[in-house]
Amino acid sequence: MVILATAYAARRYLLSGRALPSHLSGARTPVAPVPTLTWQVGIGNVWDVAASPQGLAVLWQDSGAQPGFYLSVLNDSGGVLSQIPLEQYDPVLASPAAGRNWLAAWLGGSPATVAVASASNLYLARQAAGNFTAAATPLPSAARLDAIVGVGQKALAFMHEGDNEVLDTVASQQPLGSGASVFTFPEAVPLAFAVTSASTEATSAGDGIAAVSMYRSGSNPGSVAVLCDVGGRIRWQHDLPFAYKAWYAVAIAGSGQSLWATSDTLVSLSSQGQVLWQAPVAGVVRSVSALAMQGFVVQTAYGWPMADTLVTFFNPDGRTMWATKLPGAPLGIYGFSSTMQPAGKGTLAAVAVSTEAAYGLDGAGKQLWEIHLPTGKITWASLLPDEGVLLLDDGKSLYAYRLPGSH
Repeated sequence: MVILATAYAARRYLLSGRALPSHLSGARTPVAPVPTLTWQVGIGNVWDVAASPQGLAVLWQDSGAQPGFYLSVLNDSGGVLSQIPLEQYDPVLASPAAGRNWLAAWLGGSPATVAVASASNLYLARQAAGNFTAAATPLPSAARLDAIVGVGQKALAFMHEGDNEVLDTVASQQPLGSGASVFTFPEAVPLAFAVTSASTEATSAGDGIAAVSMYRSGSNPGSVAVLCDVGGRIRWQHDLPFAYKAWYAVAIAGSGQSLWATSDTLVSLSSQGQVLWQAPVAGVVRSVSALAMQGFVVQTAYGWPMADTLVTFFNPDGRTMWATKLPGAPLGIYGFSSTMQPAGKGTLAAVAVSTEAAYGLDGAGKQLWEIHLPTGKITWASLLPDEGVLLLDDGKSLYAYRLPGSH
């Protein structure tokens, strides 16, 4: 059976036009300990979440009896503290043509504040008398809000003004535009983001460092990597050695080393922005994540019709250490920080999520456990590393699983 399975995997690689990794391994039989379901809430079609010790902000769309866009604030037991129908503030977002252009960032502070962004407005939902209420702040004329990324107690807001991409900072007591626009990229669009924080990483790069992948068009086309600090100041920027391709992704490790990915190419940069290594990828990249100081895990779709998941671990020097095949199309890969001690075999090091299940992998790429939702499918996933909680959505409900080894 092992020989037949290996031959089948090799055949699928040949059909996809990719070489079979030398360390390919299949999914392993789950062993204890396993994640525990801590709560379930009837929120489906999740777009984004933001977590803090004060609660969990969930941005989601209801397609049922009361269709619309909602911001729900939950406590750590999954209880709904507040639920704000956001389309009453921005009716255009009730249209499917609006697309998924909302992101959430928990700014903390006093009062507790959640920032939510649409293409045309920034909402600051503040807590008062136990409830959250939202107020919209219009963008400058002819501007478009591309993304808002939480970094510590602040957020970085990327706005498109004319032909330029402008970075602004947002805090719990500051409206959009009150901070200095710390950089401007002509004819650029942000594509992917990653954030590292001392609370989850033993980091020499500093607290609240954001890595941003951008693409420039016009007279100076190409891809650029940008590293910003918590104040939005650029530490360095570096032209990446590839033209525009789909499926950009980026991850940054506690050491400051970063990994930048297109659909089929990986480039790793040092904490100072120098190119360390470059490598092709088997399959189509869907997600990348740092694995503490030990390297990076990359999740790709492969086979035909790209219906399976391959998780590959690269050490800091770019060498492939292992690759593990999993069933289902890829949804996300999450590597743990050094606080989870991903020392090697038998210790949880990464969680890979596909459309069929979520899988716990150890430092050698072996499967420790798997999670299947009652509906038999997963449509969205996110990991809250500080809390050690894995969030899974099946389009109808949001599930929270406490991972082994977390507190």
